[in-house]
Amino acid sequence: MIPMIPFLFGVMGLALGAFAAYAAGGKNRQAAKHYKKIANELSDKYTNLEKGYHQLTDENNQKIDELNQAREVIAQNTQIIDELTSRYDNLEQEYHQITDENKQHLHNLANSQELITRNKQVIGELNDKFGNLQKKYDELINGDLLDEPN
Repeated sequence: MIPMIPFLFGVMGLALGAFAAYAAGGKNRQAAKHYKKIANELSDKYTNLEKGYHQLTDENNQKIDELNQAREVIAQNTQIIDELTSRYDNLEQEYHQITDENKQHLHNLANSQELITRNKQVIGELNDKFGNLQKKYDELINGDLLDEPN
Protein backbone atom coordinates (compact mmCIF):
# COMPACT_ATOMS: atom_id res chain seq x y z
CA MET A 1 0.00 0.00 0.00
CA ILE A 2 2.85 2.32 0.53
CA PRO A 3 3.90 1.98 -3.03
CA MET A 4 0.43 3.07 -3.93
CA ILE A 5 0.60 6.26 -1.97
CA PRO A 6 2.72 8.05 -4.55
CA PHE A 7 0.45 6.70 -7.22
CA LEU A 8 -2.53 7.89 -5.24
CA PHE A 9 -0.96 11.33 -4.82
CA GLY A 10 -0.22 11.32 -8.53
CA VAL A 11 -3.80 10.46 -9.39
CA MET A 12 -5.09 13.06 -6.95
CA GLY A 13 -2.66 15.64 -8.37
CA LEU A 14 -3.76 14.74 -11.82
CA ALA A 15 -7.41 15.05 -10.83
CA LEU A 16 -6.78 18.35 -9.10
CA GLY A 17 -4.78 19.59 -12.09
CA ALA A 18 -7.52 18.54 -14.46
CA PHE A 19 -10.13 20.18 -12.26
CA ALA A 20 -8.01 23.33 -11.98
CA ALA A 21 -7.43 23.33 -15.71
CA TYR A 22 -11.12 22.83 -16.34
CA ALA A 23 -11.96 25.65 -13.90
CA ALA A 24 -9.34 27.91 -15.46
CA GLY A 25 -10.60 26.97 -18.90
CA GLY A 26 -14.13 27.88 -17.87
CA LYS A 27 -12.95 31.28 -16.71
CA ASN A 28 -11.02 31.67 -19.95
CA ARG A 29 -14.06 30.61 -21.94
CA GLN A 30 -16.21 33.16 -20.10
CA ALA A 31 -13.58 35.84 -20.62
CA ALA A 32 -13.29 34.84 -24.29
CA LYS A 33 -17.09 35.04 -24.70
CA HIS A 34 -17.07 38.44 -22.98
CA TYR A 35 -14.23 39.77 -25.16
CA LYS A 36 -15.85 38.32 -28.28
CA LYS A 37 -19.09 40.10 -27.35
CA ILE A 38 -17.18 43.37 -26.82
CA ALA A 39 -15.30 42.85 -30.10
CA ASN A 40 -18.59 42.28 -31.94
CA GLU A 41 -20.09 45.40 -30.38
CA LEU A 42 -17.02 47.43 -31.31
CA SER A 43 -17.11 46.01 -34.83
CA ASP A 44 -20.80 46.97 -35.14
CA LYS A 45 -20.05 50.46 -33.83
CA TYR A 46 -17.14 50.79 -36.26
CA THR A 47 -19.37 49.65 -39.14
CA ASN A 48 -22.03 52.18 -38.13
CA LEU A 49 -19.42 54.94 -37.85
CA GLU A 50 -18.01 54.01 -41.25
CA LYS A 51 -21.50 54.11 -42.79
CA GLY A 52 -22.09 57.53 -41.16
CA TYR A 53 -18.72 58.75 -42.45
CA HIS A 54 -19.52 57.66 -46.01
CA GLN A 55 -22.98 59.19 -45.78
CA LEU A 56 -21.55 62.50 -44.54
CA THR A 57 -18.90 62.38 -47.25
CA ASP A 58 -21.57 61.88 -49.91
CA GLU A 59 -23.68 64.72 -48.47
CA ASN A 60 -20.65 67.02 -48.34
CA ASN A 61 -19.71 66.18 -51.92
CA GLN A 62 -23.28 66.92 -52.99
CA LYS A 63 -23.23 70.25 -51.15
CA ILE A 64 -19.85 71.08 -52.69
CA ASP A 65 -21.29 70.36 -56.14
CA GLU A 66 -24.31 72.57 -55.38
CA LEU A 67 -22.03 75.37 -54.17
CA ASN A 68 -19.87 75.08 -57.29
CA GLN A 69 -22.99 75.30 -59.45
CA ALA A 70 -24.14 78.33 -57.45
CA ARG A 71 -20.70 79.90 -57.91
CA GLU A 72 -20.98 79.37 -61.68
CA VAL A 73 -24.43 80.99 -61.70
CA ILE A 74 -23.08 83.92 -59.69
CA ALA A 75 -20.18 84.30 -62.13
CA GLN A 76 -22.61 84.29 -65.07
CA ASN A 77 -24.87 86.79 -63.29
CA THR A 78 -21.87 89.00 -62.59
CA GLN A 79 -20.99 88.99 -66.29
CA ILE A 80 -24.59 89.83 -67.18
CA ILE A 81 -24.66 92.62 -64.60
CA ASP A 82 -21.38 94.02 -65.95
CA GLU A 83 -22.71 93.94 -69.50
CA LEU A 84 -26.00 95.56 -68.47
CA THR A 85 -24.13 98.23 -66.51
CA SER A 86 -22.01 98.98 -69.56
CA ARG A 87 -25.10 99.20 -71.75
CA TYR A 88 -26.80 101.43 -69.18
CA ASP A 89 -23.78 103.75 -69.14
CA ASN A 90 -23.84 103.94 -72.96
CA LEU A 91 -27.58 104.66 -72.97
CA GLU A 92 -27.13 107.31 -70.32
CA GLN A 93 -24.44 109.03 -72.39
CA GLU A 94 -26.63 108.91 -75.48
CA TYR A 95 -29.57 110.26 -73.47
CA HIS A 96 -27.49 113.21 -72.27
CA GLN A 97 -26.32 113.90 -75.84
CA ILE A 98 -29.88 113.79 -77.13
CA THR A 99 -31.06 115.98 -74.25
CA ASP A 100 -28.35 118.54 -75.00
CA GLU A 101 -29.24 118.48 -78.72
CA ASN A 102 -32.94 118.87 -77.87
CA LYS A 103 -32.14 121.84 -75.66
CA GLN A 104 -30.29 123.44 -78.55
CA HIS A 105 -33.17 122.68 -80.95
CA LEU A 106 -35.70 124.08 -78.47
CA HIS A 107 -33.58 127.20 -78.10
CA ASN A 108 -33.41 127.56 -81.89
CA LEU A 109 -37.16 127.00 -82.16
CA ALA A 110 -37.81 129.63 -79.52
CA ASN A 111 -35.57 132.06 -81.40
CA SER A 112 -37.38 131.23 -84.67
CA GLN A 113 -40.75 131.82 -83.04
CA GLU A 114 -39.49 135.11 -81.67
CA LEU A 115 -38.29 136.10 -85.15
CA ILE A 116 -41.63 135.12 -86.68
CA THR A 117 -43.43 137.21 -84.07
CA ARG A 118 -41.19 140.20 -84.82
CA ASN A 119 -41.70 139.74 -88.58
CA LYS A 120 -45.47 139.67 -88.08
CA GLN A 121 -45.21 142.86 -86.06
CA VAL A 122 -43.11 144.57 -88.74
CA ILE A 123 -45.46 143.35 -91.48
CA GLY A 124 -48.42 144.53 -89.44
CA GLU A 125 -46.82 147.95 -89.01
CA LEU A 126 -46.01 148.12 -92.72
CA ASN A 127 -49.55 147.04 -93.60
CA ASP A 128 -50.88 149.79 -91.37
CA LYS A 129 -48.55 152.29 -92.96
CA PHE A 130 -48.75 151.22 -96.62
CA GLY A 131 -51.96 149.26 -96.87
CA ASN A 132 -52.31 145.52 -97.41
CA LEU A 133 -48.83 144.55 -98.63
CA GLN A 134 -49.76 140.94 -99.26
CA LYS A 135 -52.46 141.95 -101.68
CA LYS A 136 -50.12 144.40 -103.42
CA TYR A 137 -47.40 141.74 -103.55
CA ASP A 138 -49.78 139.21 -105.07
CA GLU A 139 -50.94 141.77 -107.65
CA LEU A 140 -47.37 142.67 -108.47
CA ILE A 141 -46.37 139.06 -108.93
CA ASN A 142 -49.46 138.24 -111.00
CA GLY A 143 -49.02 141.35 -113.11
CA ASP A 144 -45.32 140.60 -113.78
CA LEU A 145 -46.18 137.11 -114.81
CA LEU A 146 -48.81 138.33 -117.23
CA ASP A 147 -46.65 141.11 -118.64
CA GLU A 148 -43.64 138.94 -119.24
CA PRO A 149 -42.27 139.39 -122.74
CA ASN A 150 -41.86 136.21 -124.78
